[in-house]
Amino acid sequence: MNAVVRLRNTLLLLWLFSTGTLAETPYLQVYGWPGYLPVEVLQSFTARTGLAVRYTPLADDRAVADNRSLPEQADLVLLPAHQLTPELQQALISLPATSLPALTLLNSGLHGKSFDPHYHYSRPLLWRNAGILRPEQSTTHFSNLNQLTQPGHERQLALLDDPREVFALAFRALNLPLNSEQPEHLQAASDWLHSLLPSLHSITGPNEILQLLRWEQIRLAHLHQGEASHLMRSRNGYTFTSLENTVTQGQAVQRMDLLVIPRSSSRPDDALKLLAHLTDIEANSLMALHTGYRSPLLTTQGQAPRTANWMTQRLTEGNSFLLPLSATGETLYQQHWNAFLTAAREAGVHVRD
Repeated sequence: MNAVVRLRNTLLLLWLFSTGTLAETPYLQVYGWPGYLPVEVLQSFTARTGLAVRYTPLADDRAVADNRSLPEQADLVLLPAHQLTPELQQALISLPATSLPALTLLNSGLHGKSFDPHYHYSRPLLWRNAGILRPEQSTTHFSNLNQLTQPGHERQLALLDDPREVFALAFRALNLPLNSEQPEHLQAASDWLHSLLPSLHSITGPNEILQLLRWEQIRLAHLHQGEASHLMRSRNGYTFTSLENTVTQGQAVQRMDLLVIPRSSSRPDDALKLLAHLTDIEANSLMALHTGYRSPLLTTQGQAPRTANWMTQRLTEGNSFLLPLSATGETLYQQHWNAFLTAAREAGVHVRD
């Protein structure tokens, strides 16, 4: 069903309308992963557009793979990048191109095309929640990753979200299939990345990959507790400390070279407490901040809330780099809202501005 407005039990509703008993509100049927959608987004979208959202959590990818009719009932499906499993891929491939007009798996301009498992015309990241700054979207307009190793770009930073996106850089260079899972291909891609980027210091989490491209050695990095702990260990003079310890014990952060606050953090309050101290840090002592919290990022006593744009300007002026979660500058909140709005308008439903 392609229509966004559904009138369940049509005959009953017509009778209720004729008697003035009931008028059902038009709504979007949205499917997504449990806990993936902030409730504030649902409330705001309905308040601002008059269009309700019925959000149904999916238990897992099997809920889609085992029930082929499920996506046909949806107006919009929101999926985190790391949930693109082989079973879900196969289910999406089997769908007609028109059965999901607002499947945000694809970039804008690609609606009406079926899912592309080889990424010939789509991106491997879903509904543009990438949280990355691709080289070609940086302020210096890199066209490929190799340029980051050239003189003058030593302090540039690239944020890549999801292993699929990271290894795609190497797969393309080595002329390997972009979706390859063969161990020898993965090893070759890993070796290529490390040979190209000798200063690749850390990969933080399966869906929060941050590559630090910098000649200077990293001395101290503050990480959220539990994030990629199996990858973070003291080596080559690097020291990694827990964000939780930094906040609760009041440790000084002036020596920080890198701050990693994943958007999937389960302790956003701690992150905000740490951000509140940034006004006391010399700008050039902070190399990069990766966070997905909606602005205002922090509020200091007696001052107006400060936004991500303010933080970006402050750190850039100090020759450091604060990169927003979204390459487009949108907050996670706005991305959800825009996804709903696009789904409604593409289906021909009038939505109040």
